[in-house]
Amino acid sequence: MRSLENQILTLGLINGDKRAYKKVYMLYHDPLYGMAYRYLRNNQLADDAVQDIFVKLWTERKKLDEDKSLHGFLFCSLKNHVLNMIRNNARRIKRNYEYCDYVGIENTDPENILIDSNYNEILNNAIESLPSLKKEIFLLRSKGASYNEISEVTGCSINTVKSYLHQTRNYLREYVFCHFNENDIKNGK
Repeated sequence: MRSLENQILTLGLINGDKRAYKKVYMLYHDPLYGMAYRYLRNNQLADDAVQDIFVKLWTERKKLDEDKSLHGFLFCSLKNHVLNMIRNNARRIKRNYEYCDYVGIENTDPENILIDSNYNEILNNAIESLPSLKKEIFLLRSKGASYNEISEVTGCSINTVKSYLHQTRNYLREYVFCHFNENDIKNGK
């Protein structure tokens, strides 16, 4: 956004102009949502984060500085808010990441679709290469099963389940890292 337009919108916000607020909302909602979703991998959490930022923008509009970037304020506020959400909801967000990585949630950016499809293919190959018990434990955990539930289904102790999950995650991380980088090299990236 140009500096003059930024100043006009910021002044409008400071003065309580709802049209300026609506214009800022229309300009920034989608990019903010995209950033929030990349971190949180959950539609509802991302939407909540963006709404919280717009509420903060309106309630703290008198503190805005017309000479500073509105874009910077919004994205910095969102980043800090999302990091707080991650800290406060770490387990829930981690499961969303694992689920999205496993099922391959689609992204609409063509470059990201290619990257995601390569990543998902590599991840699926890695999962398929696991020993059957480790694969079963990992898939059960990815679906939200507790350590106790996995222990009952597989007949392994809870400590064995935890140990296998730790080993599996390390193996998957290493496998994906090595193979994803190999694909980048092969594709000239």
